[in-house]
Amino acid sequence: MKKIINGKLYDTKTAELVCDWTQRMYNDLGYVYYALYRSPRGRYFVYSARNGHADLELLTRKKAKKWNESCLLADEYIRVFGTPEEG
Repeated sequence: MKKIINGKLYDTKTAELVCDWTQRMYNDLGYVYYALYRSPRGRYFVYSARNGHADLELLTRKKAKKWNESCLLADEYIRVFGTPEEG
């Protein structure tokens, strides 16, 4: 999918897929598919598809990191974002 946001082109075909997952909607009325991408220039965006409708939304690096904590294994997270501070 391609979308122009703030005068810049974001394209799922040229961006790196970082993480994705599918979630069933309430009462089994369909699904929502989410995919986080990193553009060739290092910007993050989320592709979402819900019952035939799709969209792209920009994320800051901070929001992308938070979004991925529930999606990526630790080694994948470190590869994408670097090593976080120990807890």
